[in-house]
Amino acid sequence: MAQEWADRCVYEHRGIGSYSPQDYGFPSIGECIWAWSKFDDQTFPDVPIQMWYDEVKDYDYNSGTCAPGAVCGHYTTVST
Repeated sequence: MAQEWADRCVYEHRGIGSYSPQDYGFPSIGECIWAWSKFDDQTFPDVPIQMWYDEVKDYDYNSGTCAPGAVCGHYTTVST
């Protein structure tokens, strides 16, 4: 599924409800996108994975949701 989307060369997430995780044999699927160029001075893949994980600060374990106005979907994708 990831390769199919990457082959389109579209730098955006799929639309909500545009695919069914069950069609791919999973109960749920998340997406984390990162663009890298040879001119970046950051180590790949350490940097994007750390950035996604750092969203933990905005995740509320009691409610199982992100803090209001925050983004933590990348964290929930890499942590599960």
